[in-house]
Amino acid sequence: MFVDGFARTTGTLADHPIANGRDASESVSDVRAFTGQAFRAVETVEPLLRIPDGWAILLPSEAWEFAEDTPSISADRMLQGAVLRHGQGRVAVFGEAAMFTAQERGGDGETVRVGMNAPEAPNNAQFALNVLHWLSGLTGE
Repeated sequence: MFVDGFARTTGTLADHPIANGRDASESVSDVRAFTGQAFRAVETVEPLLRIPDGWAILLPSEAWEFAEDTPSISADRMLQGAVLRHGQGRVAVFGEAAMFTAQERGGDGETVRVGMNAPEAPNNAQFALNVLHWLSGLTGE
């Protein structure tokens, strides 16, 4: 399973009202992604989750089937999250859904947690709430 983070310290999580929250108690320093894809966006979007340079996107012919010769493309300058203001509205786009869920799956007596209830993702729930606050205009921005 892919698990990696976006953090302010690495510049992969943008300094944005969604990351900042409405006050210090809602501030998010990092979030975790588990699956998903990346995208390139037009210049008018505000990047929120940036894929680190040097990363690659794997393109398996069967889901979750990876080998040394699995085709890939560069993820340089790609995003996994961005926001946009349009007229009086707001749009948030993410190439990752698992980070906004709370899943458990098991097998062989082992439970794996993905999303907001994963131990390595303590800030994902606040991040999801902050996205909703921003979309509804509750961030004061």
